[in-house]
Amino acid sequence: AAAIERLCSDHETELAEKDCECKATVARIIQEKDQEKAAAIERLCSDHETELAEKDCECKATVARISEEKDQEKAVNIERMRSDHKTELTRMTTKKEDERKATVARMKEKDQDKAAAIERLRSDHETELTEMIMEERHKCEAIAARAIEQKDSLESELRMLKHEFQSEMGDMITVEGTAGKLGYDFAAFMYDEKRGHRTNRIVRIQCPGVKHCGIKVDVIFNGCLVTIEREEFCGMEATSWIRKFQFKPSQGLFEFSDDQMELDFGILKLVFLRTLFVNRTVFFPGHQSRDFTDLDRNWVLPSESSGSDP
Repeated sequence: AAAIERLCSDHETELAEKDCECKATVARIIQEKDQEKAAAIERLCSDHETELAEKDCECKATVARISEEKDQEKAVNIERMRSDHKTELTRMTTKKEDERKATVARMKEKDQDKAAAIERLRSDHETELTEMIMEERHKCEAIAARAIEQKDSLESELRMLKHEFQSEMGDMITVEGTAGKLGYDFAAFMYDEKRGHRTNRIVRIQCPGVKHCGIKVDVIFNGCLVTIEREEFCGMEATSWIRKFQFKPSQGLFEFSDDQMELDFGILKLVFLRTLFVNRTVFFPGHQSRDFTDLDRNWVLPSESSGSDP
């Protein structure tokens, strides 16, 4: 057992040494192999780079050649296209020019037609305008004639109204306008005379040689119409004198006083009393109310009631 133990120990020692030797050998071999592989790889890389450089030069040369060939081909194509385009442009220009000339010719024809149509329209318009002017002239003449007739009618109506106004208001007089003074035949003198709170209007007329029977006074609204008839007397000629004394309503309302008319020493005195107009409201008395008995028709005469009702 001891011998076996020694043998095993020696054997393990020997195995350990051999193992170390194997590892060292393997490491040396691996290192040598790695160096060889690295050299081989370096050579392969160098050869590959050289090959790549050559291929790159060849590619560049090929690209340059292809580019030159393409440029020449493109130049030829461009020249051919330019020539074709120039030819097409010339053809289109010629066609457009021909079309333009044809269009101009047609437009000239249309312009002539338009000019003729415009001339016809102008002639028709002038004719229509002349007819319208004549029609408007006739209308204006008719309107003017009607206006003249209306003017004549209005002037006639105005003259009539003026005459009516003159006949009604034109002879109205005022105290300021006819005060005057006496001293000649049929001179009239008018003035206002206050009597207490009332004002009377006095008219004095100088009429020598006139008798009471020769005086007539017609009472009118707000005045009177005096007629004096004088017979021939003591060298005075017979004459007739008429005068209207009518006062303006704006000065008040006057009522002729019959009992105050006097004729003394050839002076006729007329007195007008000023009156006031009073507004008032009038109703039927209560005992005269018959609005409830009117429907019995008792007020209808027998001859009327015999007839049919309306």
